Amino acid sequence: MLVFCVHPVAGQVPDSLMLPPATAVDTFPPVAEPIAISPAGTVPVKSKKKRFLKRFFEDYPNPNKALYAALVIPGGGQIYNKRWWKVPIAAAGYVAMIMAIDSNTKYYKRFQIAYLAELKGLPHEFDNTRLDAGDLKRIRDGYDKNKQLSYIGLFGVHLLVTVEAFVDSHLRTFDVSDDLSFKIKPALGTLALGETYFGVGIALQLN
Repeated sequence: MLVFCVHPVAGQVPDSLMLPPATAVDTFPPVAEPIAISPAGTVPVKSKKKRFLKRFFEDYPNPNKALYAALVIPGGGQIYNKRWWKVPIAAAGYVAMIMAIDSNTKYYKRFQIAYLAELKGLPHEFDNTRLDAGDLKRIRDGYDKNKQLSYIGLFGVHLLVTVEAFVDSHLRTFDVSDDLSFKIKPALGTLALGETYFGVGIALQLN
């Protein structure tokens, strides 16, 4: 229906003035790029490339760059977002998980050596205790489980820090001024319900 209802419309009126006489056509071929001619005896200066950090912060804030920085460098996303107070918090999470991994690994090795020695009837550091082979194996397995959970915790901390940097960079571009397009405020007016009704309600205003 739209196609068959279209009518031609004149968008411009031809100019009534006389066109200027045609000028001579240049016979030289166009130059693809301008050639920079340096003064005699001087060396042409090459344009310096922008440094990596300067190029990295050109379109700040960029959520994708914050994401990449957080993935590559622990706490790099917070540094990119200039949230300096969040860097020690992120570092504390990483350090806590690394210390947990180190501690559980050490205890796992100690009880593993003692358990194997107990099975072979050899002396070990827990000889003077009431721990038998079953107890040593149970404690060893407990530290092994905690070690694996610590690795998962380290991955979780890194994922949380990365997501926080990405979301924070997005939020920095949001308009949080008072002149927003969506407002909820109390309003006093009338409502047509068969007859005029006066009351207090909430108005949803879209600008």
